Amino acid sequence: MTATVQAVCPGCRNILRIPIEWADRAMKCKKCGMVVQGRKRSETPPAAAAAETVPHQALPAKPTPVQQPPQPARPPVAAQPAAPPPQPQAYPQPQAYPQPQPYPQAYPQPYPQAYPQPQPYPYAAQPGYPQPQAYPQPQAYPQPQPYPYAAQPGYPPPGYPQAAPVPYVPSPADMAFDTEESSAPTRYRRRRGNRWFGPAVVLMLCGGLVAGGIYFMNKIEKDQEKLEQQAKKLNDGKNPNATPENKGGSGLTSDAFPRRMLFVHVSKYIYFNNLTPGSGLRGEDLPTKIAKKIAFEWHIPTDKATNELFVLSDTGNDKDFRPPIKGVLEKAVADFCSTSRDQDRVVFYFGGHAVAIDGKAFLVPVEGEPGAVATLIPIEDVFAKFKDCKAQQKVLLLDVCRFNTQAGAAKPGSQPMSEELDKLLHAAPEGIQVVTSCSAGENAFEQQGTGSEFLEAFRVQADRFKATKSPAPTPDQPIPIGQWADAVKAYLSTKRENRAVQTVKLGGTESPKAVAYNKDEALAARFAWAEVPKGVSADEVNKALQAATLPGLRKDLEMPTSLSQVYPFDAEAMKAYADDGVADDQILKDPGMYPVRFATLDALKTIREKWTFGENGLKESFESGSVDDQAKKDAIADQMGPALIELELKEKMLALEKVSDALSAEKSKRWLALYQYAKAQTQLRWAFIEEYRGALGKIRTDSLPKPEKGKAAGYRLASAEKMSSKKDIQEKAEEARETLGKMAEEHKGTPWEVLAKMNKSVALGLKWEVIPEEVKPEEVVDAKPEMKPDAKPEAKPATVAVSFQKVQAVLRSHCATCHGTPQIRAMIDVRTLESIMKKKGLVVPGDPGASDLWGAIMADTMPPPDKPRLSADEKQMIKDWIAGGAK
Repeated sequence: MTATVQAVCPGCRNILRIPIEWADRAMKCKKCGMVVQGRKRSETPPAAAAAETVPHQALPAKPTPVQQPPQPARPPVAAQPAAPPPQPQAYPQPQAYPQPQPYPQAYPQPYPQAYPQPQPYPYAAQPGYPQPQAYPQPQAYPQPQPYPYAAQPGYPPPGYPQAAPVPYVPSPADMAFDTEESSAPTRYRRRRGNRWFGPAVVLMLCGGLVAGGIYFMNKIEKDQEKLEQQAKKLNDGKNPNATPENKGGSGLTSDAFPRRMLFVHVSKYIYFNNLTPGSGLRGEDLPTKIAKKIAFEWHIPTDKATNELFVLSDTGNDKDFRPPIKGVLEKAVADFCSTSRDQDRVVFYFGGHAVAIDGKAFLVPVEGEPGAVATLIPIEDVFAKFKDCKAQQKVLLLDVCRFNTQAGAAKPGSQPMSEELDKLLHAAPEGIQVVTSCSAGENAFEQQGTGSEFLEAFRVQADRFKATKSPAPTPDQPIPIGQWADAVKAYLSTKRENRAVQTVKLGGTESPKAVAYNKDEALAARFAWAEVPKGVSADEVNKALQAATLPGLRKDLEMPTSLSQVYPFDAEAMKAYADDGVADDQILKDPGMYPVRFATLDALKTIREKWTFGENGLKESFESGSVDDQAKKDAIADQMGPALIELELKEKMLALEKVSDALSAEKSKRWLALYQYAKAQTQLRWAFIEEYRGALGKIRTDSLPKPEKGKAAGYRLASAEKMSSKKDIQEKAEEARETLGKMAEEHKGTPWEVLAKMNKSVALGLKWEVIPEEVKPEEVVDAKPEMKPDAKPEAKPATVAVSFQKVQAVLRSHCATCHGTPQIRAMIDVRTLESIMKKKGLVVPGDPGASDLWGAIMADTMPPPDKPRLSADEKQMIKDWIAGGAK
């Protein structure tokens, strides 16, 4: 091994190990890159001490070595390992004696130039060992004295060869070397690796990914073909909609509960007021999530093998997404009913709008038009499908007349339920139960985050039921819709205390049909959704309407982006509205050449730039609960912005009227439609601004409505069907609607027709509404009505007279310890009829709903949670006693 010296880099202070033959050369530090050159130290390293031999037991003391004069310097000699000396023959060792230590072999070592040579060996060479080359031979020394004791068995005899001398090994201090920065040019370069290695690895990985993707795609296709073949074999022509996941009609059976649910939710209406679907976590569709939760609590199968949950939601992101248009919805109801079995129990939920027209009730699909019965779904047709359905239990949940008080209603559909509609929705044939989310004169309310309060109540009750300990259900038990309706009703009545009332209503009748559960019967078949008619692509529709895109008249009235999914616009009809190649910049540079187009572009541009909301635009709500002098000053300031918008809209209306004579020369249908749309929009928005300014004036005249209860937290502008402005303003609004009607007629089957109808149905009237101060009820909204979702419901008996003696026994058993003896809490004493009637409101004879006693029992707040609960019979007894007059 080549000898090295140590040095310190003057740049980074790193320890350098330098081959001895490079000591006087320029070299580069690997760490900092500085070029350095060695120089000799001025001081002379100390002479090396002679190595000592390993003493043998009982050997004489080592003689003092003779000092030799320093030898002249000579170049280092490469180390040549000496031939190993013959090892002495091992002798048997006696027990209990230590083994002699092995003797190290000596090898000559090289030394750097100009360093003094080590002292010669102070011992005589042993027999059989050669002298080191180029080293002077040491003087002869007397041989060691013989051992003073007799040789023991197993020990070597006297004269045993001594250990070889240990040569001089330089210490790190002797090998230290100083360095200084060199002035020699830097010629050292780090060796570069193969620059093609990285790209080659990347290409190999990409190739592997592509090959793997092709392989797995082929595998997936083959697996899909295999599944289809299995489905075809299983169906045997009996059920074309069955799959290997749900082999309905194939003869395969399951232990799943015989229950099914069709869940339809519509929120993105074209012509009716939009509904609030709520927002789920991580972009999840909230209506779909609640549908799955209800299905879980009602034991409706949802796994792949036996899935009986069908969800149709226009806010869903499922791969089988279908818009809830009339054709898709009608086919879904028909197929759902026709594929159900005798032993099935079926549920149909519809969340959307419902209207009554000429003595008939209709459900509104996403493209339904106000007053156009041909675009609506008659509730009679739905009832007829379920009447013919084989299922033994049929439940309809109608979540209609929805209204979001925070968003308002700028389009039709969110009016309170009329007496006529209430009656028609509950006129179901025998054997069909109907639950509506509200009653006559009421709305079903929505919240921005949670969506439908009716659906939210079902979700809350499902969570509460999960925490209760109820007996395990069985597949032959019916869905206890009556008990769930009562629980949801109680929850909403508590939640909406001090707010508008929403009363859940259960109507219809239970089916007298009873079919035993049969797990050996083939599964009910899953049906396929109807295919949506195809038209031009969404890109073509959006491109055609790009110039007509404007901010909504109200903040929540934006143009829908799903027109192509709802309407199959004909490609041939759309060709007439293709762009003729004249750019907008060219039109703006030459208004004389294109007068109609210039006026149209200018009007639409003004609306886009000026029509804004919020602090710097149109305000739709005011948080001040009182109208003081400062509020009046703010109202005056808020009128300045709308006044400027009004002037600009008036100017654009006149400009559009001025170029009307040039319409005959305009040949492009696209620009003719745009002109009509721009004219109608300037008229509508001018009339709306006048209505808005009049509403702001009511603040200055103290004409705002007063809250019915409590204090007002603020006021908001809600849409109203009728305008309160002057006659000339209302006439201008009617003129705009006539223009939109003409536009719809002249451009049938195109996006321009839809655009015209959408804007024609928008309400321009405004009215102030009170934002009530949120009042928390005394009882927290955590009522837990009696719920046994899987218990077999009993027929509701007619109210019978119940004696107080029977009720008294129940009250003494469950209530008297806190409200009788030994204490009387909350001034309530239930020991006697007189003491009960003494507490005002505790019992209202003939009206259980107005009685605090029955309210506490229904809400499950009394008895306390740690006390024994009342049975269903005991609760019914107390209710019947109150309803019978509490005598």
